[in-house]
Parts: sequence; C-alpha cells; structure tokens
Amino acid sequence: MQYDNTAFFNYHKNGIIKANKKEGMTQNIFLSLIKFTAIDLIGELLYFPIWWYSVGAKKFALFFLQQAVSAQRRLGVGVWASNLFKPMYAQADWQGKLISFIIRIFQIIIRIIALVIWLVLLLIAFIIWLLAPLLIIYQIYRVLINLA
Repeated sequence: MQYDNTAFFNYHKNGIIKANKKEGMTQNIFLSLIKFTAIDLIGELLYFPIWWYSVGAKKFALFFLQQAVSAQRRLGVGVWASNLFKPMYAQADWQGKLISFIIRIFQIIIRIIALVIWLVLLLIAFIIWLLAPLLIIYQIYRVLINLA
C-alpha cells in the first residue's frame, strides 16, 4: 500500500489509522484555535444582537404570520361565515334555517375567540422574543452590581 506523507492521517495495512507527526501541525492547530476564538466566536457574539433584532425577528414575524394563517384555516372561520345563511342538513324550512343560523353564529363566535386568544399568545411570545436579550443583560448587570 502506498502512503501519502502530506495527509494528516495514514491508513496502515491492517486498517489502523496513524497520525503523521509533523512539527508544523501543532502550530496550525494553535493558529486555528486562535482564529476560532478571536474571529469566529467573538464575531458571533458581537453579531448576535444584530441577528436577533433583524434576521431573527423577521423569521419570528414570518412564523407568527404563518401560525395566524394556519390557525384561521384550522378553525375555518371563513367557511362557517360563508355558510351562515345556508340551511344545515337540507332543512329548507324556516325552523331549520333559524337553528342553522344560531348554531353557526355560536360556532363563529367561539372560533373567533379561540383565534384571538391564539393571536394574543403569539404576540406575547413575539414581545418576549424582543425583550429577552435586554432582560438577560439587565439580570447580569444586577448580579454584577451585587458582587461589587
């Protein structure tokens, strides 16, 4: 079997992997660690608030709209409203129309209340999303003030 001396790992003839021992490899790992710590990690920490209030908030808002549309479809308020004056079970007499109207009005009201409750919960979640970093920074500040 031919060995490649430029690769970091070589495959032994038994299938055992052996690492090449090069002097420059430790320096490259150390430089990679410094690069990761200094540029990637600190850069991500500095970019986090920008992402949170721009891209993250946009994604959450799109999720909010998607959930609102999905809830409206699941509850079917539009279907109930469009069939408000149609008799149920083909009861064309005035009693059937009256019962159908009352039941559909009741269903529409209950479903609208459920939809409004869901939208309020989503709005509260969005507000918490926006305030969470500020509240966390405030709590860290309070702890640091108490330590000093």
